Amino acid sequence: MRITRNGLTRKVVTGLRLVKARVEDRIPFIRRAFPATVSAPEGAKSQDIWAQRHLDPNYWNSLIHWGQVPQVAAYINRRISGDPTKDVFDYAAQQYLAPLRKNGPISMLSLCTGVGQIEISLVQRGYVDQIVGYEYSEECVAAANQTVRDLGLADKISFFQADLNKSTFPPDQRFDAILNEAGLHHIQNLEHLMAQCRQVCKPHTVFINHEYIGPNHHQWTAKQLGYINHILSILPPELRRSLTNPGAIHEKKAPLSKAKILLIDPTEGVRSQDILQVMKERFVISDYKPFGGSILHMLLNDMAGNFIAPEHATLVELLIFFEESLMDEGVLPPDFAFWVGTPK
Repeated sequence: MRITRNGLTRKVVTGLRLVKARVEDRIPFIRRAFPATVSAPEGAKSQDIWAQRHLDPNYWNSLIHWGQVPQVAAYINRRISGDPTKDVFDYAAQQYLAPLRKNGPISMLSLCTGVGQIEISLVQRGYVDQIVGYEYSEECVAAANQTVRDLGLADKISFFQADLNKSTFPPDQRFDAILNEAGLHHIQNLEHLMAQCRQVCKPHTVFINHEYIGPNHHQWTAKQLGYINHILSILPPELRRSLTNPGAIHEKKAPLSKAKILLIDPTEGVRSQDILQVMKERFVISDYKPFGGSILHMLLNDMAGNFIAPEHATLVELLIFFEESLMDEGVLPPDFAFWVGTPK
């Protein structure tokens, strides 16, 4: 039976109101307005922005991202692997990398590597033997290569600076696997990069993707924002606390304007909506696993840490149910997905 938008919304809103009433009975709060945007210094280069983020441990440890809520992480795992305890890399390694062992040591090309934590983990877990990674930020590349030297992995992992919109891979390179961990939504010239990726494929190469495929430049739709802000209006203020602006309360969620995003980081979501279509020109897509984000990604941004306490577990499960139902019933498309490509 198809779940109607209005029927589902009424059920979820009723549940949220009950949770709100129970929480407000217990916790006092101070209500303050939350500023609509916080911008980076004008004129900052994209690679400078990403170096600042990747090299600042506080950015990734501040519990501001949706996937940092344990139940949300379990939801994402379940959508991809079928097991809430098995993450995307364990799943991809067991399903797609392990079978390659029959061909010998496994080599991987990794795109947009940041400071290399994922690549280092894949080698340390024994999933991959050799990795060549490319990253736009020179500072991130330097930090990543220093880390692999410190760990004694320099003979297994190498990182190089490149603008993947125009760089070419060495023509004699071939890889057993390619990894795109949320990197392609920063690429404008997808056609060029997909051609380069196809060039370095062996017949059995697997192209593993874990990616944002939502609206370009994160310009969320009016329908998404309607759901998000309706939920936000029901949540008690202590759950709407900003974790980056002490004392502030989120009153309404809105995307940064496209002009402001272009000023801060013009690569952010530059052609995210086109990724799958462009990839299909050179790769066969399989094992497509959408994992939502069309509600929770934006709703929990800068608030995720507020939802981790055990007393909020029921609310988090309700929010997950809401998003998953809207996605599976075709009311909202997913903003994130996992899939695998094989060369045509």
